[in-house]
Amino acid sequence: MPSGNVWVDIHLNDVLFEIQYQPRNGFGVSEIRPPGPDGYGLGPDRHFPKFADAQRHLERILSREERRATGRGARPKTPRRRSRQAMTLAAAN
Repeated sequence: MPSGNVWVDIHLNDVLFEIQYQPRNGFGVSEIRPPGPDGYGLGPDRHFPKFADAQRHLERILSREERRATGRGARPKTPRRRSRQAMTLAAAN
């Protein structure tokens, strides 16, 4: 495993999805609408101890976004929005 933080950004339909690894916290998955600087620095929306669990969650939300964008399936619930104030607080810590 890597000794430091690692992340991969995935852009799909004007949404930023991120999967990351943190040595102390395991794996995390985030969904950021709209993508931009407000989405950086706060950590993942959900943590998972194992990569397979994070991967399944990411696949599920990517599939949901694809269905939403093509008009097939139910509309997803609105993910949390990240504010500049929250980002500033996270960066200060």
